[in-house]
Amino acid sequence: MAPSYANIFKGIFEQDLLADCDTKPDVWLRFIDDIFVVWTAGPKKFEEFMSFLNSRHPTLKFTFDNSLERVNFLDVTVSRDSMGLISTDLYSKPTDTHQYLSSLSCHPNHIKRSIAFSQSLRILRICSDPSTARLRCNELCDFLVRRGYNRKKVSCQIDRAFKSFYSKSTIPPSVEGEKPRRIYFTVQYHPGLPDIKGTLTKYLPLLHLSSRMREAVPEPPIVSFRQPSNLKNLLVRAKVKNPRPKGEPSRPCYRGKTKPCQLCSKLVASDVVTSTSNRRNFHCFNENTTCSSKWVIYLISCPVCFKQYVGQTNDLRLRINGHKSNLKKFREGKALSRNCTELYKHLSSHPPIDIFCPDS
Repeated sequence: MAPSYANIFKGIFEQDLLADCDTKPDVWLRFIDDIFVVWTAGPKKFEEFMSFLNSRHPTLKFTFDNSLERVNFLDVTVSRDSMGLISTDLYSKPTDTHQYLSSLSCHPNHIKRSIAFSQSLRILRICSDPSTARLRCNELCDFLVRRGYNRKKVSCQIDRAFKSFYSKSTIPPSVEGEKPRRIYFTVQYHPGLPDIKGTLTKYLPLLHLSSRMREAVPEPPIVSFRQPSNLKNLLVRAKVKNPRPKGEPSRPCYRGKTKPCQLCSKLVASDVVTSTSNRRNFHCFNENTTCSSKWVIYLISCPVCFKQYVGQTNDLRLRINGHKSNLKKFREGKALSRNCTELYKHLSSHPPIDIFCPDS
């Protein structure tokens, strides 16, 4: 939410600022923290205006780049010719390496084709002169060829963008109405997939032999692809956990039932656990933990002999039920049974099981 707060602050700030200054700019356009200004009151007044800007807030400071001929704003170069007319051109930073999606990337072909088309439309919207737009599109073609794309296919998409951009004024407006319901056929993308769209179209008449299926699937489904696993998905986890309020017990899971889970009701997600051997305290991760939690370090304490058993598991429900089974059958080879043979009766009634450091 930081950009939203920043925009609110800057909006109030610039509203009060422009209301208090004596000489105002003819044009004041802002995008987050970049401002485009047209000034016609002379350089001396402009310096006074900048000094006034930087005196309004103790930590907010403005820097500027001005010119009588041209200035860069975001990805646009705004220039003025000898007749005083304004023209726009595409601006790229000197550090821009134009690292577009590689042609060898594991993406559907229509995604790769759309890069040249969409980037060409962007250039056509920015450049006011068609000849300049054609020059920038040729540069785009060279950049994509360096990334492994076929020049002929890229040029075809650029020509398609030109045709679409300059003929859009002749296209009659579409009449909005109730759109037919379309069915999507979603599959994980792989370069070795067969022609799914052709297969669905080919065998659609078999479905239409049934009147019920003809009504349910009147047209071939739209094929949509799901992104396969990549290195980012395998190495980085973006799941946001819901923290447990400090001092509150874990919320038990219901697992589709009206009553709380019996195992969850006996778990204690502790903020701090204390070792009975050396009285050392261990601070725990503040998270709601249930029997369905994965990759958990757990502590089982015996209220009779005060012995403690620490273990780790990737399936808490399976591991705790295994401990209960071992204690019930007095399996001496198991570590928990060997350390505390009196624990099973307490596990069955009210086991003090502390769960700490989940996902550690």
